[in-house]
Amino acid sequence: MVSPSETNSPDLQFQPGLPLSRGGVVFGLFLLAEIVFLASLVAGCVGVRWASPSGDWPHPSDMHVVVAMGALGGLSLLGSGATLLATLRAASREAVAATRGWLALTLLLGSLYLGTRGAESYNQWAHNLIANAAQRVLYDRPDTRYLSAVKERLTQLNAELSEATVRMGELEMQLSSPAESVVEREGHRESTEASSVRTEFAKLAAEVDMRGQRQAVVSALLSGAVGWTEDVVGKQADAAVQQMAMTTLAFDISGLPAQREVAEHYRTLELQGIRESLQLTQQRQRAADADEKRAVEAMHRARQVQEEMPKEHRDRSQEDYARAAMLATSAGAAKLEARNEERALQTRQEFHEQLVPMQGGLNRHYPWLRLPVCIPGGRRWASTCLLLTTAHAVHVFTALILLVVLVPWRRTPRRWRVLQGVGVYWWMLCIWGEFLISWVYWF
Repeated sequence: MVSPSETNSPDLQFQPGLPLSRGGVVFGLFLLAEIVFLASLVAGCVGVRWASPSGDWPHPSDMHVVVAMGALGGLSLLGSGATLLATLRAASREAVAATRGWLALTLLLGSLYLGTRGAESYNQWAHNLIANAAQRVLYDRPDTRYLSAVKERLTQLNAELSEATVRMGELEMQLSSPAESVVEREGHRESTEASSVRTEFAKLAAEVDMRGQRQAVVSALLSGAVGWTEDVVGKQADAAVQQMAMTTLAFDISGLPAQREVAEHYRTLELQGIRESLQLTQQRQRAADADEKRAVEAMHRARQVQEEMPKEHRDRSQEDYARAAMLATSAGAAKLEARNEERALQTRQEFHEQLVPMQGGLNRHYPWLRLPVCIPGGRRWASTCLLLTTAHAVHVFTALILLVVLVPWRRTPRRWRVLQGVGVYWWMLCIWGEFLISWVYWF
């Protein structure tokens, strides 16, 4: 038998595994899992977008996104990818000071990107565009549920304002009590509770005018907007008119451009109907007033006849008097009904006149209202956007923590491998972030 040394063949050794370190294998598996997760998330969101019916997906401008904020976030994310590349090149040359500087700049740009995402999320919340299961503030279509939600919010605001007024009265009575008068007169030191009462009263007293103005706005909306729309929905048999009335209310609140045409058309028809109804109501009021005057005159005549007639013949005059009194009561009730209807029509007409200078809707003109908004497809858009942005922000925050750990840079084999891994992970996040910005601002 010929030995291997005699045939000059190489001496091969068995390698029990891949020529990779354990850390490299773990990182590769982690990166693969992240790619699968992100791809599945993006595919699901794209499927939701394309599965939505035509016209049932909002334009980004309808969701109050700020394009300048998106551009700043995209540029900061791209810049962070470039600075991280410069970090790797400086680390490969063992330039410690340059590596630390580029790492700090990457950290700053990544934090700026997170700041833009936070500002956009706050902007969404400020416009009631964050979908919330506990408190419905965003609706896909104007219907009776949306109408009820608007009424509930206005009723809540009215109750809060009333409670503040009642609370101020209670505090005023507390401060005017004999014990408090002795404290003021004799200069005794106030207790902590008395001091807090005085502070709370001063705060509520300073907000009296503001609460009065807000309560006037809420009352006008309850009667001139929500109450009127409820009457239209309850009395109109035509479903198209009902839908137009609720769409107009939704447009008055949010100022959504997609609802403008329907709202303006319905408002034109409604104002024309209000003018005609006012004329008819005034005619009914004049007729009821004339009937009331005739009935009162008949009552006076019956009373005079009753006084002139003998006592045994007054039954007929009493019947005439009772009949005239009934006519006067009926005419007065008709006049009161016509007057109330006229007042409601005038309130609605004034509401339309006040809405003209309010560009962007009631929520923009009165930010403290925070009324529910209605945007077709808005809940799906908000849910997918919140899911994508939150998942991306969590991953970016995790990568930033790793960058913070690497800022005090020292060239060691282990730190060099970690920096390379973070670089690959960060560039993957940059690609995902640019897709996310395209989704939110242009898709």
